[in-house]
Amino acid sequence: YDREVNVLMMLKEHRHPNIVKFGSAFKDRGQLCLSLELANKARDMLIGLVKHLASGIARGLDHLHKNHILHRDIKPENILLTGDASSHPVITDFGLAINLKGKPLGTRGECGTKQYRAPEMLGRNYYSFPVDVFAFGVTIHRMAGGQFPEQGGIIPL
Repeated sequence: YDREVNVLMMLKEHRHPNIVKFGSAFKDRGQLCLSLELANKARDMLIGLVKHLASGIARGLDHLHKNHILHRDIKPENILLTGDASSHPVITDFGLAINLKGKPLGTRGECGTKQYRAPEMLGRNYYSFPVDVFAFGVTIHRMAGGQFPEQGGIIPL
């Protein structure tokens, strides 16, 4: 505790715009309690960025699905940002994509990245467009919280 408080006291005298402002420290029942500057702008920016990415990815998936294309490997690594001023997300890597036109039951077979796979993709079950939506949900969860849903539970917003 003492080392951290000493460093924070030193930083109180040497402020910097990229270092949180330190107010005071005290112990309560053996727990170190710190009074720090309220800093939520980065979180607001993160939420805005995730909304921008989610919106673009959702529009891309909608376009694929309206054209009967099932991607089957939606994940952060397969989402890139354009280099133009809009910097919008684009879906890439169609190596596992399949055209479902004329296939009312969908398709079968395990493929895609395990952590993003919908449960219905396991075994010999038929599946369709909802598996991309499931992977999209896991992708957005990872972008917002950095963990897979089963690792981190619910992300507080």
